[in-house]
Order: sequence, then C-alpha cells, then structure tokens
Amino acid sequence: MQIKRLLIIPARSGSKRIKNKNLKLFNNHPLIYWTIKAAKECSINDIFISTDSEEIKKFSLLNGINVPFKRPKKLSADNSLMIDVAKHFCKWLENYGQFKNLILLQPTSPLRTWKDINDAVKIFKKKKADTVVSAYDSKELKELTKLMQIDKTGDIQNFTDINPKNFLVRNGPSILISKIQTIKSGSFYGRKIVPFLMKKEFSIDIDNIDEFEISEMVHKKFKMDD
Repeated sequence: MQIKRLLIIPARSGSKRIKNKNLKLFNNHPLIYWTIKAAKECSINDIFISTDSEEIKKFSLLNGINVPFKRPKKLSADNSLMIDVAKHFCKWLENYGQFKNLILLQPTSPLRTWKDINDAVKIFKKKKADTVVSAYDSKELKELTKLMQIDKTGDIQNFTDINPKNFLVRNGPSILISKIQTIKSGSFYGRKIVPFLMKKEFSIDIDNIDEFEISEMVHKKFKMDD
C-alpha cells in the first residue's frame, strides 16, 4: 500500500493545567473532535491518532480515525518531546507502506480549519519545502517593540528596537508539515522552512483555562461549527 501523504494527531491523556484537556467539552464536543473534523474534511490520504489514552482511542475509532498502537508512557509525559513522538510514529509506519511527508495537527488548536490545512499543503508543494510551519505576523504583537535586553547581572543593558516586520510568531504550531526523512534525522525543520500565515485570533494554542474559554468564544463568534 502506498501512502503519498498522511496526517497524525498527537493526543496524550495528561495535562498539567486542564484535566483531560483533549476530551474536555469545547462547544458541545470534546476538544479533539474539532481537529478530527478538520482533518477528515481536507484531502489527506490517511489520518492517525497517537495516544496513550483508552478514552481518546475509543472516541477516535468511533469517528473513523486509525489508532494503530498505544503510545508508550515514556513518550506521553509532560516533558516528552513532540519530535520523539513523531519519530516513534514514523518507525511504525515502516511496516505500513511507502510515504514521503507527514502533517501534524495538535488538538489544542481548534480554530484551524480544513481550508487552512489544504492551503498549507499547497504551499508545501508549490515552494518545494522541507517544512511548512504555521505562524502569525508579529505586527500583531505590540509588546515586541517593548523588549529590554539584560546583562549577566540582570541589569537592563539597553532597550531593544525590533522591527516587527522581520518576525513571525509560531502558533503552536497549529499546522506542521515535514518530510519524513527530516523527522527521522531528529528534527521537524529541514533546510527550506516556509511559513503558513494565519490570523492571530485563530492562532491560539490552548495551554490553560483562559485560552480554552477565549478559543470557545472565537469559535462561536465565527460559527466555526458549521
């Protein structure tokens, strides 16, 4: 079986700030539902969930998503690195078929749509990128121009004059596309890294209850459940 393009949603059971975050109801559905929905609506060959949770596994299977194995505990801790989770998944895929690229969607970014995913894939192809990473324009961050540089003693050395036009802010990332060979080398980021720009208001990566509630309000405001 040949796989040209595949998608993984990493969703562990634990969360420091929000208990069972990926299954917490977000506008009448578990948070992970919105990423599954977006993934199913875009043109991706195969969709997988990597999880250590039986509850997430059951929910994913009920929604028609593949859960081929239970993620090891050592890759499901608070300090586990996402690149190690992706490398573990790619190792399993060696017995599944041939593939070139991997799309990673974090379930903590429910404001990303199927159109965003498809547009990011188009950029990946058009630019012949090694990696596409979602971000928003730092011009939307007014605080960036207020940075102060400190020395080794902790004293302010000087005020840093930063031009926001030269910076982008990674939003999670909400969408990450990378070549499998790049991931196997130990990084998501290859030689040619291309941004996929999103609006700041849709770039929330939920880490605490305030971000959860704000995301819900944005989701309702723009009727993203349609």
